[in-house]
Amino acid sequence: FSGEIIWPLGQISLLVKIGDEEHSTSACMNFMVVRSPTPYNGIIRRPGVRKIRAIPSTAHEMLKFPVAGRIVTLRSSRIIPLECSMVSEPGVPRPDAYLLDKRKGGKAPERNKTISEEVKKLVEADIMKEVHYHRWLSNPGMVKKHDDSWRMCVDFKDLNKACPKDGYPLPKINWKVESLYGYPYKCFLDAYKGYHQIKMIEEDEEKTAFITSQGIFYYSKMPFGLKNAGATYQCLVDKSFQKQIGRNLECAFGMREGPFLGYKVDADGLRVCPNKLEVVLDLPSPKCLKDVQKLNEKLASLNRFMYKSAERSLPFFKTLKKYTKRSDFQWTAKSKMAFKGMKQLIAELPMLTTPKEKEELIMYLAAAKEAISAVLMTERDEKQVPIYFVSCALQGPG
Repeated sequence: FSGEIIWPLGQISLLVKIGDEEHSTSACMNFMVVRSPTPYNGIIRRPGVRKIRAIPSTAHEMLKFPVAGRIVTLRSSRIIPLECSMVSEPGVPRPDAYLLDKRKGGKAPERNKTISEEVKKLVEADIMKEVHYHRWLSNPGMVKKHDDSWRMCVDFKDLNKACPKDGYPLPKINWKVESLYGYPYKCFLDAYKGYHQIKMIEEDEEKTAFITSQGIFYYSKMPFGLKNAGATYQCLVDKSFQKQIGRNLECAFGMREGPFLGYKVDADGLRVCPNKLEVVLDLPSPKCLKDVQKLNEKLASLNRFMYKSAERSLPFFKTLKKYTKRSDFQWTAKSKMAFKGMKQLIAELPMLTTPKEKEELIMYLAAAKEAISAVLMTERDEKQVPIYFVSCALQGPG
């Protein structure tokens, strides 16, 4: 789905109906169930298409299938049902959704002071308002920033459970990073309070209410933490810059190198930002399932820099695979050695260089019982340098 290794949770057979009320066809299809962030709720492969006797055409953006001796044509629609200047959480007051009222969580004086200052600043900027009668209520949380100061976030976990998902596609970070390869000068521009540029729909404002020691406040502009905030903001950016995307470079002017989405990009190629490496190098040995999951998430963004990353991560995958209850967690000697070796490898990650037009490339392949790996390289100054690493674990018994 997004380049990572995914273990299926199982299979399910569902009746799939395609078409409208008057013209439709249906068939039972088997689906593999996975847990993965993706804009798609389901993907129908060729066996499913064959069952409904359909003929798809991506070039013409249509699907044809027979119904009662006639041919029905479904055409794609480019209508975006969401105004980019507004955000709503459609369907929040669903029959199965219940209202939540939370008590104020205790906060240390330093954090309370930060919350008070942030609330005052946002109220003055007309991004936040005080509310006296509310039906939904959440608690604020504090996240430490890289400069050791605090950032206030609101925990909308229960509100998000009641909100349907917006499947608007988000851009792939890998594609964005690779689009900067080879340019001697880069330009970087950060939007000022980007999410807060989007107005909340009025009837949904009070659903964002949260409690502080100064009172109860809600957002009149879109906050971080809402389930569909990322998709809504991306939709706004895509629509606002529709005529500019791919035409102009972003703007922090005259830079030979700069950080971009966790990577350091210059004319020669791509490196990992040092602070991103430090986060992994400072990790202690995992003590529970959640620690192993966090480790795998952090390693996933570094895979393109590591040779045989899947093979080196196999002990971590096996730890997750055998886990069914808390007492099953075992951090074995193999896992300890793999963790130590992974840290040594990460401390010496190479720079990925940029291939040149008509340049001869070299590929090395490695195959093991449980994983396969490859690296694409080129020769510069009589020395081989990497362009990209790729690795994949093989599925099977055991």
